[in-house]
Amino acid sequence: MTNDGDALLRLLANAGCRCFEAADGVECVQRMAAEVLDGEEVVDLVLMDFVMAEMNGPEATQILRRQGFRGLVVGVTGNVLQADVDLFLSSGADAVLPKPLVMGRLRDLLRGFHCVKLGHTLL
Repeated sequence: MTNDGDALLRLLANAGCRCFEAADGVECVQRMAAEVLDGEEVVDLVLMDFVMAEMNGPEATQILRRQGFRGLVVGVTGNVLQADVDLFLSSGADAVLPKPLVMGRLRDLLRGFHCVKLGHTLL
């Protein structure tokens, strides 16, 4: 999920991933609760922007974790100050990557988490 996700979604789709997008943190939390956490969808990875309307990425990540989401959450953000990265991580993100997202860095990160295959859906 990212505010400026069109290019990112195209890159991921070209890599063979099935993706869906949420416009902001509130929509992400609602969609995950409605479709994912009740077992209708399988999500392996959430790509979460930091700055979004309605609810920011760290807030949305905290809620996803409280709701029981156990998949990877990767912050993808231009906020690369250490305090912002620390906030994302302390909110439940597994890692934070800077924008613009480089697919090779994402692949390397996923390998580090032993994700040989991304699986069903990326958000």
